[in-house]
Amino acid sequence: MPLFNEEAVICTFLHSLKVSFEHFELNVTKFICVDDKSTDGSVESLNVLVSSGFPLEIRTNLVNLGHGPTTIRALLSGLDSNSDFVLAIDGDAQFNSKEVAEACKFAIESDFDVIECKRVNREDPIFRKIVSFLTRVLIFLRTHQIVADANTPLRIYKRTFLLEVLTQIPTMSLVPNLHMSCITRSTNYESGSFSVSFSQKASGEASTMFGRAKRGYLPSSRFIKFCYRASFEWISSSRLLNNFKK
Repeated sequence: MPLFNEEAVICTFLHSLKVSFEHFELNVTKFICVDDKSTDGSVESLNVLVSSGFPLEIRTNLVNLGHGPTTIRALLSGLDSNSDFVLAIDGDAQFNSKEVAEACKFAIESDFDVIECKRVNREDPIFRKIVSFLTRVLIFLRTHQIVADANTPLRIYKRTFLLEVLTQIPTMSLVPNLHMSCITRSTNYESGSFSVSFSQKASGEASTMFGRAKRGYLPSSRFIKFCYRASFEWISSSRLLNNFKK
């Protein structure tokens, strides 16, 4: 779980996930949060949770790396747990914990290498919808396959799949989830889909990764700069598929 400035929701979200997993009789090895140098009290709140006996490990970046590299580090941390499955999920409490547990149970009972959780009931501003559509187009152009949610941050991986695929993605990638979607469809690995509801951020403006524009229906300057940098990364990464054919 990559984490940045989620003091308002993170502890409640983790508790909710734990209860939901227990309800479905899922054995959780541990929760791992990788904090990207939060400037609020996120880490302090998590330390209180750890002191109460909650099965949580906290890892903190030395500097702010951004969501993509922190996601990669979180996945590597998940592999360190030696669990059979690794759940990737953001720490902003935008997913229903019961549905997350249902997706995990589905992943365990199925024979897919990775389960991609398609976000539904989204109420994004128009520019976000456009970007989301374009990410699906990018995957189609590279793999000639259609993906329902190319950049979903909620995925359940088999350990064997993640061990092999994660080495093919740059550790400082801005868009690791897009690379995951691309590699999965360009190899013999099997991916499944599970629909989950998606809500707007409940933790306030401080946790918004790209900041807010003066007008809510327009992208912020940080978001525009991110898309510009991510586009160059995507173009330069075209050799990934040529180097990774199963």
